[in-house]
Amino acid sequence: MRPAIVLAAGFIFGLWFCPAAFAADTATIYHDGWIDLNKNRKQDIYEDSSRPVTRRVSDLLKRMTLAEKIGQLAMPRAKMEAILKRWMESQVNNYFGFDAGVELLSNLAKLKPL
Repeated sequence: MRPAIVLAAGFIFGLWFCPAAFAADTATIYHDGWIDLNKNRKQDIYEDSSRPVTRRVSDLLKRMTLAEKIGQLAMPRAKMEAILKRWMESQVNNYFGFDAGVELLSNLAKLKPL
């Protein structure tokens, strides 16, 4: 009987304090106007949307490891094409409406490259 009470108390204690710990961790990355993506509690150049894009990209590339850079280059082409297709469909459907968007995309698919 005693181990069951200890186990139940530990479970209740965990439920009480764990969500607060997780909430505190996620809340600290959101700041006024920017998100602390690397959780270092300061706004880095690449996190500052007011900076020029070239400066932000340069800063981020300096921070990336070689493995991370290779991983970005090695994304499968098919996956990128699927992402692009899905994005294009959503843009066309939002602009023209769903039915007109589907018709436009099916007609575009029939076109032959120059």
